[in-house]
Amino acid sequence: CMAPPSDRVRANISLSATSCALRVTDITLRYAEWAWHTAAMWRTVESTPESPAPRAGHVLVKTADNVLLLHGGLGDGVLFDTVHEFRGETWRLLSTTGTKPAARTEHVAAVLGGELFVFGGWNAQLSSGGGGEIGDEIDVGELAEAEFFGGTFSLNLATQRWQRLTGASDPSPRRGACFASSSQQAALYIMGGHTSSTHVPDAVESTLIRF
Repeated sequence: CMAPPSDRVRANISLSATSCALRVTDITLRYAEWAWHTAAMWRTVESTPESPAPRAGHVLVKTADNVLLLHGGLGDGVLFDTVHEFRGETWRLLSTTGTKPAARTEHVAAVLGGELFVFGGWNAQLSSGGGGEIGDEIDVGELAEAEFFGGTFSLNLATQRWQRLTGASDPSPRRGACFASSSQQAALYIMGGHTSSTHVPDAVESTLIRF
């Protein structure tokens, strides 16, 4: 039995029928994937040639057939806009088409009805000279130039085609929100998040919005 993963910030976890997979990174961008099985032990999942680069602030969600999907994030000063699929024991970079969301971090995602939905986030690099790692000291001037995203995008998992959803009223741009899907109600829910580059209480959105 291996020791559990080390302490870290902004990891992601996703469940399957028999195990949960944890994609992990910390502020020094050490990188590994772990799986917790019903045998109650952690084990390292070996990297493959198409494994995602080390990152933080990404999203990781599970499909109905227990496939993991990873999107976005920030690593070593690079913002990502790609989607990786983890099926069985192997990562694969998806070749998507259509109108995809811009590279971003601290966004949210959920799977509903055969589609991956992505909302929010921002494009701050978080460090002007230290490699862009989450947890670095943040330059206020740089944050003022960051763009917060408010649009909703969906990726058809069968065709691997992105589209930008248009509606009467998108939720306000934000980062760090929470996202959930309800297959029974065919709905997506979003709550909270920061709506500016500061962390003051009145910059947090607290409305529950149903798409």
